[in-house]
Amino acid sequence: MSEPITPGIIPVPWFALDERDETLSQDLLAILDTALDRFVTGAYDLPADRTQAEAGGAATLRDHHLARMSAAYILSLHLNEVITDAATAAGAVEGAPATYTALGAAVGIGREGARSRFPGAVPGAKPGRPRDARPRWERYVDAVGLAVRAAGVHTTLTWAETNGVDDERQERWEGGVSCGTDTLAWNEDDGWWVILGSESVRDLPVAVDAPVKEVVAAALKYLTVLVDRRPGELAAGDRLRDADMVWEVTDTPLTLPDGTVVIPVRDTADPEHARQFSMDPEVIIHIEG
Repeated sequence: MSEPITPGIIPVPWFALDERDETLSQDLLAILDTALDRFVTGAYDLPADRTQAEAGGAATLRDHHLARMSAAYILSLHLNEVITDAATAAGAVEGAPATYTALGAAVGIGREGARSRFPGAVPGAKPGRPRDARPRWERYVDAVGLAVRAAGVHTTLTWAETNGVDDERQERWEGGVSCGTDTLAWNEDDGWWVILGSESVRDLPVAVDAPVKEVVAAALKYLTVLVDRRPGELAAGDRLRDADMVWEVTDTPLTLPDGTVVIPVRDTADPEHARQFSMDPEVIIHIEG
């Protein structure tokens, strides 16, 4: 398949949008703000307007900003899915399929980068060869972290570093995956183990350099896996994961006439902190299984 020398679709700089349409950038920003506002009010029951949030006090203003952060993050995840779906669809167009050069140009990366980011999007094309110059152990621990997350475990940080304490090797690698209050830990001498909470330790019966699938299978015997639920399917006692916070459902969710589901919850770290979530009935929620 021939690759076009100059792809026709490339990212347009934000400042150049108004050169084509005087109000285009303002209109797009207004749409984005509306989406963020609806998320803030619908998912967190907080005022979308900053002035109203300020009137509610410092805590409300803080939560307002945090809610906008969360909204932007969720939107970015969805947009990444849109990008991947569009790449697959473009590569499958019968009679005029997109090449990896074109797919890469559309998101501001090269052909090889597109092969790695969108594997299989262009039928018949050779798979990409990602260039990862990181040390072996760093790549290994990172692969385990990604696989644990893909298995449904909430993770916040994956790291691998050398502490340089071994006189013979001049370095000794260690690392791990933070899974909420639990940690999947590793070093190149002792292998893998799970720290549950801050005290309970479970050694995993796998080799120091065991295949990623083996490590994940052993770790899942102890780590909490998140399960997808819709708001109306929740019950009292369910533990709802919201980023780094865990909320416990305190009563049966109430469905309002307009379909909105109201969920009474309390903070598991501070049980006196109770609130309600108002959610669309089709929203997918992650609960601890």
